[in-house]
Formats: sequence, C-alpha cells, structure tokens
Amino acid sequence: MKLLAPSVDTGKIAAPPVAIVCLACHGQYFAASLPIHQKTCFQRNPDVLVPCEKCNSCVRASGFHSHGASCSGKPVSSESNGFKQHSDLFQRAPMDLNLPEADGPAP
Repeated sequence: MKLLAPSVDTGKIAAPPVAIVCLACHGQYFAASLPIHQKTCFQRNPDVLVPCEKCNSCVRASGFHSHGASCSGKPVSSESNGFKQHSDLFQRAPMDLNLPEADGPAP
C-alpha cells in the first residue's frame, strides 16, 4: 500500500488579518471589531481630535459619527482646521544658550 502526501498549493495561502489603528486611543483592532470599539472609545475620550478621512478636517471624537453623516467630502485647507501641515521647527536656527562647560573652564 502506497501513501500519498497531500498536495499543498502555496499560492493560495491566505494572508494574516491586518490590524487597523484606532484614531482616538491608537490601539490596534481588526477591521470587523474597529467600528464597535470606536463607539465606546469615542465616548470615553470625547475631547480627542480625530481627522476626517473625507474632508481632512479635525473633529472632536464625541461628534465624529455625526460629522461623518453630514460631511460633504470637500477637502478643507489646513489653516481652517487649526493645524499646520508642515512645522517650521526644522527651519529655525539653533539657539545659543551660553551655558558654562560641564567640567569648568579649561586650564
């Protein structure tokens, strides 16, 4: 009696599920459970600003679902939602603090 090994087709192996990050608490959740989590998470963190994917404006988490129902989808400029897209921190010159050396003056 001859035993045959089962054929394995490596091209049809399913990819593992990908976790999605919650916008309010930054926890990782699967796609099916994220909407359920967001309802309770947005109630616990009502003052967190959440970016709208349609219009790119920042909305408080407490009003995120109502905003999504009435969002027109037109992009909003970055100045009107209170945030700058590019920070000017890297364009500033370094400050000279005139601090003394740690070991004191050189002999």
